[in-house]
Amino acid sequence: GRILVANVIFNRVRSDNFPSTVKTVIFQNNGRTYQFEPVKNERIYDMVPSQTTIDCVNRAISGEDYSQGALFFTMRTSSYSWFNTSLNLLFVHGDHYFYTY
Repeated sequence: GRILVANVIFNRVRSDNFPSTVKTVIFQNNGRTYQFEPVKNERIYDMVPSQTTIDCVNRAISGEDYSQGALFFTMRTSSYSWFNTSLNLLFVHGDHYFYTY
C-alpha cells in the first residue's frame, strides 16, 4: 500500500493535470482542502517516516509500480462520491480504492 501511495504521487508529478514536483503535489490545495490527509490535518510536520516507508518510497523511485496509472485514491467510497461519479475505478487494494480520469 505504501508503494501505491508513492506511485500515485509520482504519477501526478508526470501528469500535466498536477504540479510537477513531489513537494507541490503533496501540498496541493484544490481551493477547499489539501489532497493528502497528513497535510490536511498537519500531521506531516510531526511525522518521522519509518524505515518501511523509506524502503517503499525508494522502491517506487527505482521503478516498482503497481498503480496501473492511478492518480487518486481514497479509503472509503460510495456510489454517490466524487470519486465514483467523476473518475474511473482501477482497482481496490485493502481498504483503498484507486482511480484515474
